[in-house]
Amino acid sequence: MLGFNQDEYLTSAREIIAARKQAETVADDIYDSGCSALFFASVGGSLAPMMAINEFAKELTSVPVYLEQAAELIHRGHKKLNKDAVVVTLSKSGDTKESVAIAEWCKAQGIRVVAAAASWHIPMCHKNGVEYEYMLLYWLFFRVIYRHGEFENYARFASQLELLPENLLQAKRQFDLQADSIAAQYHDCDYMMWIG
Repeated sequence: MLGFNQDEYLTSAREIIAARKQAETVADDIYDSGCSALFFASVGGSLAPMMAINEFAKELTSVPVYLEQAAELIHRGHKKLNKDAVVVTLSKSGDTKESVAIAEWCKAQGIRVVAAAASWHIPMCHKNGVEYEYMLLYWLFFRVIYRHGEFENYARFASQLELLPENLLQAKRQFDLQADSIAAQYHDCDYMMWIG
């Protein structure tokens, strides 16, 4: 696996898994203190993992869940965004200006927020992006709806989620020879298509 740092990958996994309890504690606090709506607000690559949560919410919960571009939410507002709601924002780097701005704006409005230096904080526990970085968001979201009585298999799901990084590593290993073959065949092509 060209340029792949397995030690860093596994270290990130251990740190994220170690923060599971923190995410669940935040979820319990949100549920126990009451929440009229959950807003997931960020931008770009930080908003992308939140999109899946928005789709899960449509099928699994009666809790109102909204997915918003952070800057647009600040400037446009939202009728359901009030002091009884909770905003979850995310910044992989820790200084994404839109994520920082929504957290500060929420605090100034008296709206509870999950972010760095906010009502609640769940740390991003990896140095470089990893495909399982959304696990903490999943533990937060699914725990809230579990507490709401809508995701009874939470304990099993949450424990199985801990297996994801190692399983993804195995998939990388299994695909490595095929990836080398594809690269050898197509590295000189006139164009490439990146699909995500």
